[in-house]
Amino acid sequence: AEELTPESLAATLRLAQRDDAERDRVRAAGPARAREFSWRRTAEITRDVWRSLLPPGDRAPGRASPGDGPAALC
Repeated sequence: AEELTPESLAATLRLAQRDDAERDRVRAAGPARAREFSWRRTAEITRDVWRSLLPPGDRAPGRASPGDGPAALC
């Protein structure tokens, strides 16, 4: 699949605006695309971002200390 960028989204919207078949395709694909998102997936992505900011081996997952910030949850 094409990487989602502001430019690719704008191009798809412009195409859907003038092409009935493309508009129908995008509309039909919408519910399946929406099911790809969930609170669990959002939490996992957020956790992975926090982990990527920590130095390797800096902390074992789930080992938080009092006063630690959100990165402690990684």
